[in-house]
Amino acid sequence: MAALYLEIMKETWLLLKDASPYLLFGFLIAGIIHVYMPEEKIQRFLGKDSLSSVVRASIIGAPLPLCSCGVAPTATKLYRDGASSASTLSFLIATPETGVDSISITYALLDPVMTVFRPVAAVATAVFAGVLEMATGDSKIERNNHRIRHIEGCDRCEYKEEDSKRPALERILSYAFFEFLGDVSRWLILGFIAAGVVAALFPQTIFETYLGGTGLIPMVAMLVIGVPMYICASASTPIAAALIAKGLSPGAALVFLLAGPATNMATITMVLKHMGKKTAAVYLTGITIATLTFGIILNALYSALKMDPTAALGRSAEVVPEKVAVLSAILFMILLINSLRSGEREP
Repeated sequence: MAALYLEIMKETWLLLKDASPYLLFGFLIAGIIHVYMPEEKIQRFLGKDSLSSVVRASIIGAPLPLCSCGVAPTATKLYRDGASSASTLSFLIATPETGVDSISITYALLDPVMTVFRPVAAVATAVFAGVLEMATGDSKIERNNHRIRHIEGCDRCEYKEEDSKRPALERILSYAFFEFLGDVSRWLILGFIAAGVVAALFPQTIFETYLGGTGLIPMVAMLVIGVPMYICASASTPIAAALIAKGLSPGAALVFLLAGPATNMATITMVLKHMGKKTAAVYLTGITIATLTFGIILNALYSALKMDPTAALGRSAEVVPEKVAVLSAILFMILLINSLRSGEREP
């Protein structure tokens, strides 16, 4: 039993070491985006019920540093302040599906094809859902103008007032490595541990045997797993890397990477309550159709390129010197522990 625990710890450490330099960089960029792209600037682009607003909402949302629970209060506030239901829905989907932090960890743990395809598919999924919402008509739910500060079922993702009097660098670092990291720290830790468990316990070809191939069955299985659970885009990445290493197709992994962060019971409840049953149905239908479609396309792309999805896993992380990777992992663990302790002290 002790040997098993040591193997899990070893696999978890290897994943964390490979990912940490890219995660630190990604969180830093997230802090910069947060400071220089505040909610008021976003609001100006999302008001009209048009295709251009839907596309803008998807593109603006994609790099923003918000998890699926964190984006819910922001999206609700934007909607109640006059953003169309279509652009709000696109923003709600694109924002948690990808971000600079998840793109950086995708590059570290997966491969360049997935690194490019994942954010493109995320934006396209959000646009598709927004267009579907436009086609079925704007929501008739009454808009109230008070700020939503907390969504039931979320931990620390509530809206927080920004202190603009502090120096920009201080606000960037505070948001990146304390507030935003605090929002996702528990899920990052669980994601790395889960990936370590998969890497240590599961036989090399288990998913190839039971959920193998490039058909719909493994994709639907990942969709069923991903939709109700809460997992942020960064935390889902090491799990996806471990699943691909054990034989899951990249298309099925993509479905998990898109559907998991975009949906959970808290955000589904939020859409039902504040935007109505019709929009909630569009939300889930759009994500289902788009993620399965892009999963099929990605499998076809790997096949056309004659790429073995396991061959390049983690190769990008090899460009980082070992000492830098180890120091980055130690620093990132310190920041994670600090964010957990800070969360416990909050009332």
